[in-house]
Amino acid sequence: MNILYVCGNNPLKKDIGVHQRTNLLYKALCKIAQVDAVYQSDINKTLDDSANHSLIPVDVYRPPLFRRLFYSLLKRCRRPSFLNLLSKKDIFMSRKINELTRKKDYDYIVVRYLAMAVKCGIAFNKKVIIDLDDLPEQLYLSALNKPNNTRFQNLYYKLLAKSAKYHTKQIACKVKCVYLPNKSQCALIPNSFYLPNIPYPKRYPLENNSGDMNIMFVGLLSWWPNIYGVRHFLDKVWDHVTKELPDARFNIIGAELSQEDKRLWEQHKGVNIVGFAQDLIKEYVKNSVVITPIYHGAGTNIKVLEAMRMGKALVATEHASRGFEDIAHDGQNVFIAKNDHDFAQKIVRLLKDRGLNELMGKNAKNSLKNKYSFSNFCKVIKNSILT
Repeated sequence: MNILYVCGNNPLKKDIGVHQRTNLLYKALCKIAQVDAVYQSDINKTLDDSANHSLIPVDVYRPPLFRRLFYSLLKRCRRPSFLNLLSKKDIFMSRKINELTRKKDYDYIVVRYLAMAVKCGIAFNKKVIIDLDDLPEQLYLSALNKPNNTRFQNLYYKLLAKSAKYHTKQIACKVKCVYLPNKSQCALIPNSFYLPNIPYPKRYPLENNSGDMNIMFVGLLSWWPNIYGVRHFLDKVWDHVTKELPDARFNIIGAELSQEDKRLWEQHKGVNIVGFAQDLIKEYVKNSVVITPIYHGAGTNIKVLEAMRMGKALVATEHASRGFEDIAHDGQNVFIAKNDHDFAQKIVRLLKDRGLNELMGKNAKNSLKNKYSFSNFCKVIKNSILT
C-alpha cells in the first residue's frame, strides 16, 4: 500500500504538541504502508534520521509585494467562501502534489488539518483521509471570547462558526474518513474516528515532587491561547496564591516569548521565566504542581496528558480539560478550576498538603495505564484505513 502524507512541517520534528501528533501519525502510517511525506519548509534543515525516510520538502511560497496587494484586492472583491477563509491555495504545494500523484498511484492521501488540504488544492474524495484535529468551528467559537471584541466581530465569528460546522460535515461525507481527538465531537461529525492525542513516548522521572513550593506551566509562548492564559493567570490568580504562600514560585517554560511579555511577567512576585528547556523531564521534577491556564483555542491540550503521565499534581481550567472527560476527574486525579478563586485555592491546597499532592499525582499516572498508548493510536489508524 502506498500513502502520501501531507503536513505543514517536517514529520520527524517532535518539539511541541502539534509536531508530536504529526510525527505519531507519520510513524503509525509507516507501520502499515510505504509512506511519502510532503511538507512545507522555509528552512533548509535536515534532521539526523531524515535519510531513512521519503521526505519531500516544498519551499514556502512568498509572492512579490505587488502581487500580494493585487491578490488582497481581488479577494475583497470576490464572493467569500468558507474554504477561501480557511486557507488560500499555495501554488508550490499544489503543483508538487499534482506531480507526485501523476507519477505514483497512491492508495490514500492522508492530510494533517483541513486547512492544509485546502491549501494544497486536494480534491475531497474517498482516497482522502483528513486529520481534522482542531475543528474549524471551534477556532471561530474560541475567537468569540477574545477580550476587546466588538459586537460586530462577535457576530462575524458566530456566522463563520456556523458556516464552518456545515461545510466540515459536508467534506467529512465526501472523504474516506476524518480523525478527531475529542470523543464527544465524533458524534457530531459523520464518517469520523476517535484518534486521541497521546503523550509523546519518552522517559519519565524516577523521582517526583522535589519542588515543594514550585509550580510550572509549559507551552509554546508565541501561541496566543498560551499567552493569554498565562497573562490571565498572573493578573487574576497568582497574587492570591502568593498572599497565602509568599515563598511560592511560578516557573514558565517555553520558547518564543516576546521581550515585552517577559518584562511584564517578571514584575510579578515569584515568577521565573525559564524559556526553552533542553531537558523537560528535569523541569517536571523541580516542580510539585503543574497548571494549564488555557481559556481559548481548539483541539485538546496534550500538556494535560503529559503532566498526568509524569505523575504530577495538576490544576487545569475547564477549557483545558475539554476532551478528557473520560479520564480527568476533578478531585480524584486532577483538579479542575471552575473560576479564578477556585484556581488559586486548589493550587494552595496542593502546595500545602504534600500527601494530597502525591496522591493526586499517583492517581493521575495510574489512570493513564493502558490508555492513550501508541499501540492503540496505531490500531485506530489501521482500522480506519483497512475497513
